[in-house]
Amino acid sequence: MATPETAVPATAEPSVIEEKRAGGSLSTPVAAPAPDSVPDEKPALTSEQQTKYDWLLERAKSWTEVPSTQGKGGPLTDSEKQWLTRECLVRYLKATKWHEQESEKRLLGTLTWRREYGVEELTADHISPENETGKQVLLGYDRQTRPVHYLIPGRQNTDVSPRQVQHLVFMVERVIELVPARQDTLCLLVNMAKSKNRGNTAPGIGQAREVLHILQTHYPERLGRALVINVPWVVNGFFKLIHPFIDPMTREKLKFNEDLTKYIPKEQLMKGYESGELDFEYDHSAYWPALNELCSQKRAEQKARWEAGGKQIGELEDYLKGYATRGVAAAASHTIDDRLFLDSMSNIQPNKGRSKEQPALRYPSNGKTIYHRPLNRTKTAELSGASFAFLFSEMVNYSRKGIQSIQDLEKGLNTQGHPIGVKLLDLLLYREPARTQTRPLTIIALLHFIKIGVWTHLFGRAADGLEKSSDPAKPDEYMIIDNEPLVNRYVSVPREMSQLNCAAFVAGIVEGVCDGSAFPARVTAHTVGRQDEGEMWPGRTVFLVKFAPEVMEREGFLGKG
Repeated sequence: MATPETAVPATAEPSVIEEKRAGGSLSTPVAAPAPDSVPDEKPALTSEQQTKYDWLLERAKSWTEVPSTQGKGGPLTDSEKQWLTRECLVRYLKATKWHEQESEKRLLGTLTWRREYGVEELTADHISPENETGKQVLLGYDRQTRPVHYLIPGRQNTDVSPRQVQHLVFMVERVIELVPARQDTLCLLVNMAKSKNRGNTAPGIGQAREVLHILQTHYPERLGRALVINVPWVVNGFFKLIHPFIDPMTREKLKFNEDLTKYIPKEQLMKGYESGELDFEYDHSAYWPALNELCSQKRAEQKARWEAGGKQIGELEDYLKGYATRGVAAAASHTIDDRLFLDSMSNIQPNKGRSKEQPALRYPSNGKTIYHRPLNRTKTAELSGASFAFLFSEMVNYSRKGIQSIQDLEKGLNTQGHPIGVKLLDLLLYREPARTQTRPLTIIALLHFIKIGVWTHLFGRAADGLEKSSDPAKPDEYMIIDNEPLVNRYVSVPREMSQLNCAAFVAGIVEGVCDGSAFPARVTAHTVGRQDEGEMWPGRTVFLVKFAPEVMEREGFLGKG
């Protein structure tokens, strides 16, 4: 099975939402999930499942014509071939309990329906009147990076017509385009609150049956979670009655009148929904063109990648979304084993030159290296950058063995840095004069010690900044800023992998200092510098320090004292 090489999950830049709020309430879609939202890991196919997938893939490649009952048959178009991704085929196999022939039948049926229904011909202008009141909104992402699709029937503004169903199909197609890499499902949020202006906004039985048939038949395995709020007591009682008889997998996806922030981060949840903090106001004139422009851009990018990958049926969705660096055509000729990240990460080495005797070292003409220098040099504070880069690259290579994702790599670097921070704290305090050999007693004192003392000892200079989170709901978060972390100086990361930050090692050191000082905290490294040409600090990194609740409780007590 061709497996995509792992790159960096698509996550939001820290300023995406804030920049759009500058002029008031947000009225356009959120570009990406929250940085700490992570999709669930997908289990690999078993050998039996892989065999069935291979059979279905070969069948799909052999299709010469799409069957039609309305004279719309003919060979598969490029867009239809692109739609037949590896994950698409797997979804249909799952929906049919891995019955190959039934999966083929359903796939062909969906291709026929998409042509005859005119899914690709539905335009934003045609659908626009249906969404003028914002009865469907694609906004934010849940904690597993699923885009959130709001259904608000109380904002119904049109009478029953075929265009209402087309509206739903159009929005489902758009929300699928917003699904980030490593995820292929969506989060449905249904607000069943009654309308103040219209009497009955519920769809008729016939329309509801049609919608249910379309979603079940032609969008299988797309629903990751359904959150339903303001459920009338009659409906709620009915679902409680049939709850034991619902399929366990489906039951797990359905949540009625639950705390939405368990599933969606507050900063990605619309205000007015539980304790949502996303200040969003639906303005059709701003939202509608922005949504369609965003989706159009994603379609164009995926089409370009599909064509560059050789127009393969069974292409990887992660490749189309820019996460995997190789498509199925390229990956098929490579074995992905312990070389994970080898080509998706730049080679972290101090010099390009290599030697057979000692790889990663460039030998000077006299045959000697930095390792031939005596240890008792007079400039004891000087450290060779080349030797540091070599040792750090070896540590990164060691950390990446046996890992499954970028998060695992950063966690490994963090773990290696933690004990250094604990020991460094004792060393620095021991070197202090006797009268100042006291551990920091407050958060600010500790952070200033790290910003100046720890940074100076490690890097020969103080950190570039220390800030407290401006969000009043997060008083436990502080940020240490380094415009150019030394550990990243010899690391070159492609644009599509911008979330990889080897400064996670330094974050581990900071975390060790905090823990050793009895200020338990979680410290993570985030790249916030832009990679634009001429940018002064493209590697600017924020070390986010989030203190444990007991620390904040103690801090409050000391403050009162």
